[in-house]
Amino acid sequence: MKVGSTFSFDIQLGYKTETFFEEDFTNKSKRWLIISDHKRISSVLNEQLIELGGVISVLSNDIAVSNWIDSLTEEVINSFDTIFILSKIGLLDGVSVVRNIRKINTDIPILFLCNQGEEYKYNYLVEEDNYINILSIPFFGRYLLNAIKKSLGLNTSLSVAVS
Repeated sequence: MKVGSTFSFDIQLGYKTETFFEEDFTNKSKRWLIISDHKRISSVLNEQLIELGGVISVLSNDIAVSNWIDSLTEEVINSFDTIFILSKIGLLDGVSVVRNIRKINTDIPILFLCNQGEEYKYNYLVEEDNYINILSIPFFGRYLLNAIKKSLGLNTSLSVAVS
């Protein structure tokens, strides 16, 4: 005879969002690609990118990413302005995703997302490639916006209003 109970529950954690007012950057027709199987990271990125305007596409698992890589062409890559790549996507390594993209296109801006404290593991990517920036998780809106602007070669000064 078994004694006791098993409970299961979900906890939704809140986070602080920031609103940006960037006349020189918002409302432009940008196309963003998020390659991440981490739902929370994708959600935060999505919310921040919506404020910047444009179209957001997400590849949310390693199978989708593998299929995308298998069908990569210059035209597909050029349809995006910036690609966000998580350091680990299921069974895939984010660095291998970067390498596959770079075989076809050497200058699309890539923001490589890794856990805070792991940036040193990926510094060689930045040293090898002027169009890659590393962004550590967790990140806050102003850092995300600065990283996006830096990868696009835009002025990184910004004004922030916290809501």
